[in-house]
Amino acid sequence: MDQLEKTDIPLSSIEKTAKIYNKIAPHFAVTRRTMIDEMKILLPYIKGCPSILDVGCGTGRAYRFLKVNKAICRYRGVDISEEQIREAKKEFPEISCTVADMTALPFDNASFDIVLMIASFHHLPDRESRLLALAETHRILKPDGIVFMTNWNLMQKKYLKYYLFALGRSLITPGTYSIKDLFIPWKNESGTVMAKRYYHSFGKREIALLAQKSGFTILENCYTKGEKKVKMWGAYNLLTILRKS
Repeated sequence: MDQLEKTDIPLSSIEKTAKIYNKIAPHFAVTRRTMIDEMKILLPYIKGCPSILDVGCGTGRAYRFLKVNKAICRYRGVDISEEQIREAKKEFPEISCTVADMTALPFDNASFDIVLMIASFHHLPDRESRLLALAETHRILKPDGIVFMTNWNLMQKKYLKYYLFALGRSLITPGTYSIKDLFIPWKNESGTVMAKRYYHSFGKREIALLAQKSGFTILENCYTKGEKKVKMWGAYNLLTILRKS
C-alpha cells in the first residue's frame, strides 16, 4: 500500500485542501475548460435575474457555463484557494470572487437566490463541517432559494483501488478514516503525482439525511452521467437539488 503523505496538517482538512488547490491551480485551470453538462438540469431554475453564489468556484468553470448560456445576472464566486481565484480572474477579469471557507460564508442572511456547490462539498472532512456548510448555505439563501450540488460518484471501477486502500487503512487505524474517505492523486502533464486530494464518497441516503437535518427540501437526488439520469454504477456524479424550506 502507498503511504499517506506525512504532514502535521490532517489530510482530510479544509486547510490541507486549500494548500493542495493552491499548488495545482495552473494545471487545474487547463483541465477545467469543458462545460459542466449537469448544469443544463439547473437552467429551468434560473428565472428572472437571480443572484448566484458559486461555492467552490475554482477557476470559473461554472461561470463559463452560465455566461455561454446567457444565464448570468448577479454572480459571486467563493473558494478556499486564492490561487484558484487568481486563475479564474485571468480568463474572466469581470468575475467577482472572495476567498472564504464554505463553513463560514462572509455574506448577509438571505443574500442569494441560488447556491452552486459543484464538486466542492465532497472535500469537507467530517459530518460537523458538512452540517456547518449546509447551515451557512441555508442562512445566506433567500426564502425558497435553490442549492444545486454535485458530488463525484466514487462507486466506479476506476476508483476501486482507492476503496481497497481505504478499507486497509480503516482496519489498521480504526476511528481515523472510514472506507468512504478516499485520497485520489492529482497528476501533472508528465504523470507525476503532485498531491492527494481528499474525497468523501457520498451516497443518496447520506446526502438526503444531511439536507433534511439542515432544513432543506429535496427536489432532486439522483445519479447522473452528463445531463442524463442513470443508475449508480454508470454515473459520474451524484446530483442533488435542494430548496430552502
